[in-house]
Amino acid sequence: MKPLQAGAYQFSLPYLSTPSYTKVHAANHPVSTVDVELHVGRHDDLLVGKEATIIAFSSHADPNHVAPMFSMVRNLWLTKPHWKIPTDRIRLIEVHTKSHDQNDWHELEMNWDYTTHRYHDPIWKSIQETAWYYQQYQEKINSYAWDAYQTFSDMGEHRPIVLSQLWEQWLHKSNTPFWLLKVLRSADIYIRTEKIPLPVTEVVLTSLKHLTGMSLRDSNQNYLPEVTTLLITEIHKLPTIISPEDYQQVHPITSIAP
Repeated sequence: MKPLQAGAYQFSLPYLSTPSYTKVHAANHPVSTVDVELHVGRHDDLLVGKEATIIAFSSHADPNHVAPMFSMVRNLWLTKPHWKIPTDRIRLIEVHTKSHDQNDWHELEMNWDYTTHRYHDPIWKSIQETAWYYQQYQEKINSYAWDAYQTFSDMGEHRPIVLSQLWEQWLHKSNTPFWLLKVLRSADIYIRTEKIPLPVTEVVLTSLKHLTGMSLRDSNQNYLPEVTTLLITEIHKLPTIISPEDYQQVHPITSIAP
């Protein structure tokens, strides 16, 4: 296998969820997935002695989930016979997928067992607001939210929009953000289930304005934090836009066979 080229990698990995006591003997075992971003050779990292940053978008701040997830990523991507990144040169970041708030981002310190090839004993630490990976994510949220907001604006933001009509029009456009259609459907189901007397398109539009910094959520009666969560959860799965000049190759690209 060739060494990883500098840049960003996005992927999802399955992992076994811890079954509840009542289901411990069940035949069907729960399997969850974690979305991961792996950054190799980022200049900001190299300046502080790091070669790689692993970001796991997890919903479980629990050592039973966190340690196996990071162990799996490291073993699959960063531990090869002909090239290895030392433990102290790997940054580990755990993020709650339901929020883009700084308080839900943590840098992890864990010990690496070279015998079992596993992390253990995680310690969560706060991150700095200026951290490059946090700022990059904020830019990502803002960019996709702004594009989605523009889609609404093109249809006429200040007039009522019927969801079925919106869906019909967007299905015939090549530049439709389909992730937004998914959010609209989920938001519509939530609003109907909770019997909230608000139009779904206005609620989603308000959350988009909040994510782009155009409005304060506390001053808008159409704001629902649950809908903002739906937006963030979908956006974090979208491709992260990076600049190639922000990365530098840290291992030679060779033609070593797998």
